[in-house]
Amino acid sequence: MLRSEQSLEWRKNAALISEVLALGKDVLVQIDSAEACAAEKGRQLTQSLARMLAPCADRIGALVATGGETARAILDAWGIRRLRLLGEIEPGVPWSLAECANRDVLILTKAGGFGTPGTLLRCREFLHKKARGPGVVEGQTRATGEKS
Repeated sequence: MLRSEQSLEWRKNAALISEVLALGKDVLVQIDSAEACAAEKGRQLTQSLARMLAPCADRIGALVATGGETARAILDAWGIRRLRLLGEIEPGVPWSLAECANRDVLILTKAGGFGTPGTLLRCREFLHKKARGPGVVEGQTRATGEKS
């Protein structure tokens, strides 16, 4: 990741992510945190990840981002400057709507060190329910008409 676009492995991973998204499948991208690194290297990693995901903005159905710096880097790369907060999946895990690639996209954010072992699974379940349901409009769920 630190060699960025110059790395053949980086380009292969970017292509694989795009291909899987084009098939309409879920993609999990994780930076291996087994090795501790300096804060500057951490910023380089998140910026590299954001550049890798930038071409995917028009293909995503939703985004779940963990870690504030990671989320900010990806949202910036996708041109997202504002999130419309609609609710929480669980305490501390908000879901929002943002305009991305000329459409509304669900964005779920979670602090890096926050949540339980099941938090990301609940996020995925939430998104799949939204995908099967009538959707979200103007800060309301279409299924119930209740304010989120």
